[in-house]
Amino acid sequence: VSQSRYFNPAHHAFTDKAKSIMTYIMHAANVVTVSTKAMQEYFSELLHVKTCHVVPNALNDALFKIAEKPNLDSQLVMWRGSHTHVGDLLEYALQIAQAIEQNASMHFTFLGYNPFYITEHFPVTRVSSSAPVDPILYFKQIKALKPKVSFVVLRNNIFNHCKSNIALVDIVTGK
Repeated sequence: VSQSRYFNPAHHAFTDKAKSIMTYIMHAANVVTVSTKAMQEYFSELLHVKTCHVVPNALNDALFKIAEKPNLDSQLVMWRGSHTHVGDLLEYALQIAQAIEQNASMHFTFLGYNPFYITEHFPVTRVSSSAPVDPILYFKQIKALKPKVSFVVLRNNIFNHCKSNIALVDIVTGK
C-alpha cells in the first residue's frame, strides 16, 4: 500500500469511498505490504486484512551511494517535505523560527515546500525554499546541498504514525 494520503487512515482524503475501494482490493490480494507497523495494525484490525506485512522503505544503494562522513563544513540546515506537512510545520513554527534566529551562522532551506509563515520573517540570506521536483532530481538536489543538519518535525498523531521512514532514507541518500 502506497504512502499516499488516500491510503492513510488519518488523512482527510481517506474517504468512505476510498476506504471501500481499498478494502475490496486488499481482500482480493494474496498479500498486502505496508511501510509501517501502524498501517499494518490499522489494516489488519479495522479492515480485517489477514495477509498484511510490513516491508519498510529501503535505499537502493546501487543507485545512491551513501557518504561515509557527514559534511561538517556545511552551514546549511535542511528540512525536506511537501504541503502534506503544513500541520506539522505550523505546530513547530515557533521553535523552527527560534532555531533560525539563534543560529545566525547557519542557512536554513526548505526543500519541496515553502512554509511562508516561517520564511517571510527572515531575509533570503538566512532562509530559502525550493519547489517540489521529481524523485531522482530530488535525491540529486539533497546530495548537491550537502546539509550539515537535516530535520523533520512531526506531530504525534495516527497520520504520522502511518508514515514510513522515507525522510530518513531521503536524508541518508543526500549525505
